[in-house]
Amino acid sequence: RARQAYLEIAKRLEEPDGAGLNASHRIHMRYAVIWACGLIEANVGRPSARARADAVEGEPLFAVSALRLRAITALFQGDRTAAEQYRVQTELLQIQNSPPQLFEGTQTMQWMFGYAAIGDLLRVKQYLVETELLARDYPGFQPVVHVGRGAYQALRGDHVHAQTEFEHALALMP
Repeated sequence: RARQAYLEIAKRLEEPDGAGLNASHRIHMRYAVIWACGLIEANVGRPSARARADAVEGEPLFAVSALRLRAITALFQGDRTAAEQYRVQTELLQIQNSPPQLFEGTQTMQWMFGYAAIGDLLRVKQYLVETELLARDYPGFQPVVHVGRGAYQALRGDHVHAQTEFEHALALMP
């Protein structure tokens, strides 16, 4: 439903009146909803997420995010090699004077869950640490931290602790 709502917003922003927004706001809002739609598609392994990455990569505020979207898509399609190549490209682009990205950090959750889906314990731990740091500033990420810890414990084979973490996450959900 969220994906469909984002697509409807993107369509509305393309109408002649620009949904009542000035040109700059309209353009950035359109990129934001296309990117968000791509994240949803990436999390279920839809190839259409690649087209969303193509659509936003030309905007400097979304160039790094587009590479991250490609990496997350690859993870959820089980392509560890492509995911790693995109991750490296992402780091290189960030080093090459890329401007700060809109929604910086929000993709950490997808990285963590993507690596959990392919059973990469080391990367899950790496992104779990990043998610814990994010949750310090944004308490709404606390349930995500516990889901990440649960995924980590499950990959380790400790299903009792995994269940405890998942239950803790559910208890924190509004």
